[in-house]
Amino acid sequence: FLLDMWGVMHDGEKPYNGVLEVIQKLKNYHQDNENKKKKKLIIVSNSSKRRSNSVKMLRKLGFNENDFDEIITSGEVAHHLLQYLSSSDISRNNNNNNAFCFGSGDEDEIYLNSCGWTLAENIESANLIVARGTFVIHQKQNENDDDNVMKNNGVVVDKKIDETLYWKTYQDVLDKAARKQIPMIVCNPDKIRPDIDKSPMPGTIGVAYEELLSKYHGGNKNNDDGDDNYDNSAFSTESLVLYLGKPFPSVYEIALSSISSSSDGDSSSDDIDKSRVVMVGDALETDVTGATVAGFDSIWVINDGIHYQDVNGCETVLQDFNQKSELTYAKGRQVSPTFVIPHFRW
Repeated sequence: FLLDMWGVMHDGEKPYNGVLEVIQKLKNYHQDNENKKKKKLIIVSNSSKRRSNSVKMLRKLGFNENDFDEIITSGEVAHHLLQYLSSSDISRNNNNNNAFCFGSGDEDEIYLNSCGWTLAENIESANLIVARGTFVIHQKQNENDDDNVMKNNGVVVDKKIDETLYWKTYQDVLDKAARKQIPMIVCNPDKIRPDIDKSPMPGTIGVAYEELLSKYHGGNKNNDDGDDNYDNSAFSTESLVLYLGKPFPSVYEIALSSISSSSDGDSSSDDIDKSRVVMVGDALETDVTGATVAGFDSIWVINDGIHYQDVNGCETVLQDFNQKSELTYAKGRQVSPTFVIPHFRW
């Protein structure tokens, strides 16, 4: 079982009713059913924070992190990649590990420093953009603009303090970056937060940036060639935006590898029977689409999470999504969950 967290297991503040029980039921299924194999439970979260943060969240909500065979977050995957890039030949030759950050406001600089990158003061000095949040922009302000400097500490544009300045800076930075073709890593492909306000998430930054790159330089966007496999494994002049997380393949490859490494005997991810893998999620665009592309079954949780306000009938929501598929990560694919359940309960 590949499990989403927010929208399936909890609402950001408390676990959903019955979830703690279902985790234990699945974990002990082999003990209660003779000749049944042990179930693997792997969390696959699009959180832009590191694994340790999700562990703290699980503990806070009453879960035991040891019940899960692996906990994979987009932020952890991005951290490993950034660490690799910081020590690569390209980085050493450029002698510039300056990353511009769209941040969460929660230890953004510590995150970058810990994987070998320096927080760039402005987009002109950066050779990489890291999109890990939509709350602050780490951009040194014009010293002549006294009010804004005072309100934003001169180096951080905080949306809560000055939303007008935030969006002005946002547009200006992306426009300059697109003209220079600076590569971007999106540490959380989610586009909206699964809360009442449906606040924008880092995926929207990646999409906006792709549109500007296409405007200034033409070329194909991700997967416009109709290939069933996302080709985001490396930066190129055609694809400068790298999304790490669902529905893109890297997290599923890591999940399969963790299944194989924790299985009895010697095996590899290629040996995993995908018909025995299921993704449990609340979001059609990330969870269900990702499972479809990866070749897994999917369980769509409809009365919790991102679609709960919209689901008067899941068929209508699914039909609307597929009609607009070209505008989503599905890129024109028609997706359909294998199973639909109201809540993740036993």
